[in-house]
Amino acid sequence: MVWALAVLPGGLDATADLVDTETAGAALELGVAPERISPGGTDTGILSEIMSAQNVEHQLLEHTPMKRVGHPEEVAKAVAFLAFDATNTTGAELLVNGGYTQL
Repeated sequence: MVWALAVLPGGLDATADLVDTETAGAALELGVAPERISPGGTDTGILSEIMSAQNVEHQLLEHTPMKRVGHPEEVAKAVAFLAFDATNTTGAELLVNGGYTQL
């Protein structure tokens, strides 16, 4: 089962709480510990429009150690890694955000 959630700037805290609640519920209901990917700003057409229209690029990159937004391929590689049976992970959260939450 794959759940996808898009978060616009300003909605991160409420969305993170929702994801925490839903993954915990799935773990109890299904008897598994779901993996989670937590991407940061990712270079999509929608993000580009928001960043230029609201001039948030400076604010985002100022708090991101890698000083760039991610690419969809990087998020896809993280998903593939957690989906690979040989990783022996369960209930993991993989941050794909350029270090944004590390500061």
